Amino acid sequence: MPVSIEEFWSLTQQSRLWASGEYQDIKERAVSAKVTDDVQTLANWLIQQKAITKYQSKVLLSGKSGPFIFGDYRVNERLANPYKVRRFTGIHLPTNHDVLLHFRRSDNSQEGMGLAKKHLSIQHPQLDRCYEMITAGSFEIAITEEIDGSSLRTVLKSNKRIPTGIAVRIAHQIAMGLAQLHNAQLTHGCISPADIIIQPGNVSRLSRFPLRFLQPGLKLPPDRLAEADYWAPELYAHRQTPDPLTDIYALGCVFYELLAGQPPFGGDTIAEKMELHASEPIQPLENHRDMPDGLSEVVAFMMAKQRPLRYQGAAEIADKLEGYLKQSSQSAAPTPKPSETSYLSWLRGQRERIPAHLIDDGKPSTNDRPEIISPTPSIADGSKPVDVPQLVSASRSVISNRPRKKTAPNWLILGIALIAVAVTGTIIGIQLAIPTATPTASSDSSVGTPNPSRSDSAPETSPSPAVDEESLNLVDDDGQTLWKSPTKGENITLEFTPPDAQMFLFLRPKSISQDPEGAKVLRALGPLYDSLQHGFQQLKLPWDQLDSMLVAFSPQDIGPPRVTISGIFDSEAGRNEFLSSVTTSASEGGQRWQAGSSHVGFAPDAEPKRICISPPDDLQQILEIRGAPPLLKRQVEKLRQLSDQDRHVTLLLDPHFLNADGREALTGPYEKIRLPIQDFLGEGIQAASLSLNIGESFYGELFLASTLDRAPKQLAEDCRSRLGELPEQVNNYLGQITIDKFWQPVALRFPLMISFLYDQSRVGNVGDTALINFVMPPQAAHNLFLATQLAIEVPAGGASAPATGTTNGGGKPGLPQILGHTMNFAFPQQSLEFAIRDFGQAVNEALPGADFKVEIVGRDLQLAGITRNQQIRDVSLTQKTVDEILTELVHRANPVRTESVSDPEQKLVWVVSPTSVPTGATLLITTRTATQENGYELPQQFLANPAKK
Repeated sequence: MPVSIEEFWSLTQQSRLWASGEYQDIKERAVSAKVTDDVQTLANWLIQQKAITKYQSKVLLSGKSGPFIFGDYRVNERLANPYKVRRFTGIHLPTNHDVLLHFRRSDNSQEGMGLAKKHLSIQHPQLDRCYEMITAGSFEIAITEEIDGSSLRTVLKSNKRIPTGIAVRIAHQIAMGLAQLHNAQLTHGCISPADIIIQPGNVSRLSRFPLRFLQPGLKLPPDRLAEADYWAPELYAHRQTPDPLTDIYALGCVFYELLAGQPPFGGDTIAEKMELHASEPIQPLENHRDMPDGLSEVVAFMMAKQRPLRYQGAAEIADKLEGYLKQSSQSAAPTPKPSETSYLSWLRGQRERIPAHLIDDGKPSTNDRPEIISPTPSIADGSKPVDVPQLVSASRSVISNRPRKKTAPNWLILGIALIAVAVTGTIIGIQLAIPTATPTASSDSSVGTPNPSRSDSAPETSPSPAVDEESLNLVDDDGQTLWKSPTKGENITLEFTPPDAQMFLFLRPKSISQDPEGAKVLRALGPLYDSLQHGFQQLKLPWDQLDSMLVAFSPQDIGPPRVTISGIFDSEAGRNEFLSSVTTSASEGGQRWQAGSSHVGFAPDAEPKRICISPPDDLQQILEIRGAPPLLKRQVEKLRQLSDQDRHVTLLLDPHFLNADGREALTGPYEKIRLPIQDFLGEGIQAASLSLNIGESFYGELFLASTLDRAPKQLAEDCRSRLGELPEQVNNYLGQITIDKFWQPVALRFPLMISFLYDQSRVGNVGDTALINFVMPPQAAHNLFLATQLAIEVPAGGASAPATGTTNGGGKPGLPQILGHTMNFAFPQQSLEFAIRDFGQAVNEALPGADFKVEIVGRDLQLAGITRNQQIRDVSLTQKTVDEILTELVHRANPVRTESVSDPEQKLVWVVSPTSVPTGATLLITTRTATQENGYELPQQFLANPAKK
């Protein structure tokens, strides 16, 4: 029998949902709204007014006053009831922090308390937070985080095609969270898309059930049949209790669905589904999309029907998938809710049993937190999916033919300012060529002013962190205190650049051109500046009328990085004059034109001085987010906030970009400076920023951000010490090249220039960021630029040190000479595939004329359960032969670590291909078994009892 109006009001008062003053106010407003004639109408009105929830209304209408309040928490809405655990959304009343409440009948068992304590102790960015355990009457209640975002199930139902890179990223993140659970001897037990939450920025997080007791076998009601799509066969056939291996199988099924667009198996009943899981092979993922090499094998091993063949740990899966991630796709950390800080502070004061790592500073723990990086557009926030190419390790090989201090001209780091200019000039020349036909502008994009509320945009320009004033004051007599900056401009902003941009060059063209020394610097660049100037002439873009120009570099699968130019004219009239020189068409929010054969231009109406020139797809993304700046990796963003837009030149980047996705940015003569740059900066550098200013003095500033456990000032001192080695290296280099009369006077003074630069440099720090700066006479700028540019473009000459072995075919190196050649080879982490590729390139560079090839026989590796993406770490081989280096690479890439390559467990081997010719060498990376089957001759070191050579 329905309750009366009077009874309903009485129940709401007893429920303690409102304070006494609120109760009377709500009642009076209900009377004014004329909704008190019918109890259901009244309840609906209260729901609309957000005075009660649908669940609370249902309870009150049933004649009960609750309970809704449990300690300091109030339950709001009831959620699905899986595994005998009742779940509710709720709120922490003292702080208004949203939470989830998990209820289970208390049995006072040690098992239950132990389970709760384990979950309380686990904190990881890819898991929801377990805040505290409370008891209320006969209930144990777990309080966990209510994660903002969309469930992966909802995302999949939206029929969006999830790109391969994002799918890999999701699986990688969840695997990391699972590894944390498994390390604590906990099992999730029910992984499915419904339990994975996608937050803006493509942050994936796994929801837990901290009060769920895992039992043999699983039962599902008909309305949850879909969960059987992720069950391991043993859960149904053998009534296996869920464990880490069944979690791995479930994650494999989710990963398969992300890649294929559908679950691995069909079936209309649980029995049908489980029969397919137990007996049917999965359909090849290649049937659904192009797959990076080896990724299908990773999924297959996750879903192996035989438990011993399955990956045995989630950490191993994360390690495998790491090889497919590039830096712009590494895991981003979740952003805490604003109320969480006050809630954790409350817990600190009220709940002494809460683990210290949860609440020690009122901020989310950073234990095991991945670094924050530029995400691809979020799945959850409705952004257009962008396919992420096959991803590789962030670091590439560091190659040298001599010991470290005698490496290829390390002094070329002085040309780091030239790098971005060189990249700009060459790529503009390549990508912004004059079109052959009259362009037709499109108008299918919208644009407005940058959206400050966009969740994945970079933070607004903020003042630089506090700096020790003593370190910035100019002190002439100590030779150590940092030089004072000649400029005090605002931070550089990155509007109208692509979301995945990883390197930025900021220039002030008009100011550089008008400064006498700046004009000399441009002339010192010689053909490079001519190429750059020609590119702007082809675009009809007046270089000297741009007050600022931001060039953004984004990675692409093949070829040099994609280039976007975001320019600001010195006046509205200047932009209007430029637009009158090109064929424009009206587009929503601005004007478009064709800019060369591969780029389009856009002039936003909302910013009358700005233009943007970009590849069409990148421009589309830029306009979709209204020109908002990209979200940068944490260390890069930190350096952006230390930048100064009054400087003439600023280069901001993650150095790994030049050795990974951006390696083809440096082509031709500039390719040889890539590795010296990395060597100069040193290990562990996550971000670098170089800015230069030309005026009454030549001022330069280099910021370095590192993840290594080194004091920032020590990091700067280490870098400066490498600068001190350069004069000697310059002298050695000059002895290897033919110096023509044109630049002989500059060359002879070059070592002295560098010595003076070293003497004028100072080291210090701004907070936890290393800083090196220098001040030199104004004329030093064009002299250094000229000398460095000439040195880069002049090829080395003279005879190199004799190598062992013999040559064939008119002096071309033969197989013995190639295998016996001594060199260095090093890298921090690399997949087998890319390590072999880079090694082959290094050998051919070291031995001009050599035709050296190393091929991976993928089928042989696949049959042995080995992928091309086997990770190799911490390689640093000095003065080793090609034979020895290649042997060490296959040794480290072997799935099982062996003491010697002669061990029968050493599956990976290399052999000389039967097709090798006398004047070269083709080697094969294969397996010991395939070698026997094909009759290849195994090198002596791989034999059990190697004979003496």
